[in-house]
Amino acid sequence: MCGKDSLSPDVQRQQPDDASCIAALGRTSATIVDELNQPLAAIALDAEASLQWLARENPNVPEAIQAIQYILRDVQRASRIAQGIRSLVAKPTKQMTDEARDPQPWTGDNASN
Repeated sequence: MCGKDSLSPDVQRQQPDDASCIAALGRTSATIVDELNQPLAAIALDAEASLQWLARENPNVPEAIQAIQYILRDVQRASRIAQGIRSLVAKPTKQMTDEARDPQPWTGDNASN
């Protein structure tokens, strides 16, 4: 590492921890993006489908209603993810790093979703 020899022993011991935190933050950021993109993509698809169902010569209102219900479900999912991220960021670094390894508690999803 550049200049590590000139650092105090305390700072040298902290560097691996900092690198671990940065790596964990990178993994967490990627997980957050993936978790948020899923409901956002579903919302966009369901909105497009709703418009298509309603724009027909004979609108299919029941299908549009179902697609809108899916939109509401996915908005709630995205909201749970955002709330989980807020609570995750408010926690101490060690607990945040441990929870970043398993996003299920803050996404509200289980393995079957």
